Amino acid sequence: MRVLEAGHEDGAGFGCICHRISSLVVWDPLTERRSDSSRPLRPGEYPGIQLRGRAREESYDFRLLIECAAILSPDFSLSADWIRSMRSRHEAMLSAAWTDASSGTLFEMNAEFHLGISAASGNRYIEEAMNRQNQLRRLSNYNWQRGADRVAVTCREHLEILERLEAGDNEVAAALMRKHLTGARGTSKTKN
Repeated sequence: MRVLEAGHEDGAGFGCICHRISSLVVWDPLTERRSDSSRPLRPGEYPGIQLRGRAREESYDFRLLIECAAILSPDFSLSADWIRSMRSRHEAMLSAAWTDASSGTLFEMNAEFHLGISAASGNRYIEEAMNRQNQLRRLSNYNWQRGADRVAVTCREHLEILERLEAGDNEVAAALMRKHLTGARGTSKTKN
């Protein structure tokens, strides 16, 4: 097996790599995923490839299951410091002017919000599953194209969920999470 580097061999640069892709060794961060799964990975399941179509639908189906269940877990517990930090970051995002550079900050805050709620379930498998979902969503959401209006909706919905969790209204918070994810899913359907 030969590994080609850009600009080597026939002088064709990256065209050479694309043309001779079958001879490349590509690092696969999900190799461990393959070893514990009986089915092959589907398109859209690799980090760095945007989730589209059916893969995106399945991702939302899965998130609806695990994130709502996380909130309803009998061991669910969020620290007051985490809630304060999330509230502060969401309020700052709401009050700041939206720029193209804001999308990275939005994604990281959003990913930490959903991962934090999953981790608060006290269930390591729910937390790991959400961590994987964040990896899959990373590039799609870093390139936010849904506008500042959707950012405001997302932040307000997160703040409402936090408020209910802080008050101990986990049933209501789970229903709000379901509504939030369903709304986000509908928005992404119109953009794909």
